Amino acid sequence: MTEELIVPVEKIGYEKQAELNWDDFDEIKAGQREESKIIEIKQGKIADFKSPNYFLKNPDIKEEPAIQIICENESKLDIRLPKNKKITPQSNLTRWKKMYQKFPEVGDKVDTVVDENGFRKIVLG
Repeated sequence: MTEELIVPVEKIGYEKQAELNWDDFDEIKAGQREESKIIEIKQGKIADFKSPNYFLKNPDIKEEPAIQIICENESKLDIRLPKNKKITPQSNLTRWKKMYQKFPEVGDKVDTVVDENGFRKIVLG
């Protein structure tokens, strides 16, 4: 029975080179900006969106409600939501509303930038 599960590499085709046109790929640089459309807003706990290292200094916030905003160019932004539903002046939600004159919705166009580590981020000001 085990012999039937073992398939020689030749039959799978792993030795073949993918046929990609590398001219279709653009290299992005730190500081590069572009407009992108929000394609999804996920709702959950902040722990659903952040790595465990994020909570080393403040493990108590893992269960706090949060949203993750995802754009079509793969930019993302995680925003913690206040449990008491009162938005403070320094919160990312307040910064969002100042920048875009409304709260985030799927379909909205937003500004994105490539940070110094090469990751795309949504601009908040």
